[in-house]
Amino acid sequence: MIAALYVPGRSILHRLPAGAKLLGLAVLGTVLFPVNNPWALCGLALAIFLVYPACGLGWRRAVGQLRALAFFLVLIAASQWWLAGWAEAVAVSARLVALVLAASLVTYTTSLSAMMAALEGPLKPFARFGLRPEVVSFALTLAIRFIPVLMGLAKETREAMAARGRERAWFALAVPMIIRALRLADQVTEAVEARGMDVALDQTAPGKTP
Repeated sequence: MIAALYVPGRSILHRLPAGAKLLGLAVLGTVLFPVNNPWALCGLALAIFLVYPACGLGWRRAVGQLRALAFFLVLIAASQWWLAGWAEAVAVSARLVALVLAASLVTYTTSLSAMMAALEGPLKPFARFGLRPEVVSFALTLAIRFIPVLMGLAKETREAMAARGRERAWFALAVPMIIRALRLADQVTEAVEARGMDVALDQTAPGKTP
C-alpha cells in the first residue's frame, strides 16, 4: 500500500535527487512556522497545489489530499478562530495544507528505495556511536510516506460515516480512524517481518557480520 504511492514520471521533480527533495521538505517545514501572514501562506499552498499537474500527477491527487484533510482542517480552523481570530485560523490551516501537499509530492515522486538511500548516507557517521542508519532511515521514510496514507484513511472513514448519516459525529469519526490507523501499523509491521527486513537490519547492526 505504501510502496504503491510512488508514481513514476519524467518531470523535473521526479528527476531531482531524493536527498534534495527531503532537504527541501525539511527546510520548508522549518521556515514556514515563523511565517504568520495568512495571504503569503495561502499563496504558497496554492503554488504547491499547482505543482501536482505540472509533475504529471493530475488534479485528482492534490484534491484528494485536501478532501482527506478537510475534517481536520475544520477542527483546527474552528479552534484557532475561537482562540486567536480569523487571521490565525487561516494561517495555521494554510500552513498545514502546504506541508501536507509538499510531503505528498515527495512521496509521489520518490521511490521508497531512493528515500532510504538518501537518508542512510548522512546517518552513517553516527554508526560508530551505535546508531543504525538502516533502521532510522526506514523509520523516517515510513513517517513521510504515511502522511498521504493516513489522509486517505481519514477520507474513507469520513465517507463511510456520511453514508450512515453520521458525518457530523466527530467523535464517531475519530474512533474508527484511530482503529484503522493502528491496524495499518500492524499490517506494515507484519509485512516488514514477512520480507525478513527485521533480520536484515539485525545483521547490519554494529558488531555483527552478515
